[in-house]
Amino acid sequence: MKFVLDKVKLKRSRVCDKPGMDTVPGARSLYPTKNSVKGRIVVQALFDEQYRRLRKPITILANGVITGIEGAAPEDHTSFERSLKRASGEGGLGTFIHFTYGFHPSARFTGEQFIEDIRMAGTNAIGMGLPWWEAGGGENHPDGVVFDQSLWIGDVQVLEQGFFKGPPSLEALHAQLVTRTD
Repeated sequence: MKFVLDKVKLKRSRVCDKPGMDTVPGARSLYPTKNSVKGRIVVQALFDEQYRRLRKPITILANGVITGIEGAAPEDHTSFERSLKRASGEGGLGTFIHFTYGFHPSARFTGEQFIEDIRMAGTNAIGMGLPWWEAGGGENHPDGVVFDQSLWIGDVQVLEQGFFKGPPSLEALHAQLVTRTD
């Protein structure tokens, strides 16, 4: 999957001291320029009408917009397609809203708690539909979750199969993220 990074849509405050929308601690969203996402993504968990780990991974195909889904178990395919159509607001399967990279050192996979699972280091929650900042868009969009991803920003590889890889200037900072056991 490749896309062009857009400007930040939701700035994270350093302190949550008022009501409103924010991203979860231990995750950072990357916003693609609309219609720039091309390729395929394989998701292993899905939050459409409910959150669950998938019995069979789903491959999402894109060429600017979502062009198809493959490989899903029948009931997962049905609910995912229904959710994409509802969230697209345009009659198709929609576009990609965000790619949210998880990096919290103490987050662990639960298979039942979406917020915990997307904060796990090496994951990516991929929001699909019509963005909330566009007319007709909303927060009610499906999210697919990728585990053990490989990620490049430009030509710099940041993750390899879920493990931090670089750049070298950040390796010392990453080494300080020690999992708490207490």
